[in-house]
Amino acid sequence: MRLSSVFLVFAVVASAGLGKRIYKDGYSRQSSPSLSDDKVAAGYQQIKPLSNAALLAAGLPPKSPKFLQDGIFKRQASRVELAPRQAVSMTPLALPFMAHMVVKDMNGLALGFISQTLNGYYQFKFITDITKAAIFTVSSTTGFVDIAVAGQALPFIGIGLGPGSKGNRFGPGNAAWGYITIVPSSWYEVAGDFVGSGESTIWQIDPWTLSVTAQWRNFSVSVPLIIFTEGIAGLSLTADLQAYSAAFPTQTVQPVTLSLLPI
Repeated sequence: MRLSSVFLVFAVVASAGLGKRIYKDGYSRQSSPSLSDDKVAAGYQQIKPLSNAALLAAGLPPKSPKFLQDGIFKRQASRVELAPRQAVSMTPLALPFMAHMVVKDMNGLALGFISQTLNGYYQFKFITDITKAAIFTVSSTTGFVDIAVAGQALPFIGIGLGPGSKGNRFGPGNAAWGYITIVPSSWYEVAGDFVGSGESTIWQIDPWTLSVTAQWRNFSVSVPLIIFTEGIAGLSLTADLQAYSAAFPTQTVQPVTLSLLPI
């Protein structure tokens, strides 16, 4: 009864926000996030990146000095620096491995870590304190994979479809969306999570960079999904952020990326 009441209230609030606003963003990517149109963003929320102290505490490298980030300091590269270099050979981590998940902005700056605590809609949010970050287990980096999460009522992190959304509607021009939430194991749309129906086997992991991207899977069709946040309240997914923002004009969104931080 409590769950039904929570989601009924949310559905009413979400439907009340329908209106007209166009979200435009200058980033263009082929996978999650996957935005298009070389235009200035409207309705874009800039969340402050983690401080160097927080980065170092998490075992991450500090940010460059501000003048280097802004490109103020410039010089001509030498011929030695411009000379071709042999690619560095990297060995992917042995499987399985455990990791935290880092939330980054579109410039690659860390904003925080996915929290071990869900919000009131059973949605993953992110925090700046790594000691409170969720712990994930990666058992495969080949193809689409499940990513297990510790200490939750359901075993995997995945997508739970938002009120009024259906998986077969994901695509250009459609505002279909979903929560990043806890789900049972599934490579196609099934019911059984706290939100409604969803999928767990949506993730792809680059074994060298450990970047994590998402796609909605519908048997033979896969649709790249954009990971985004509305403040630090929660993490969501959609195939068309412009359409989502037009449907929910009161929401100020920011596209983000995810990557794994082994522990």
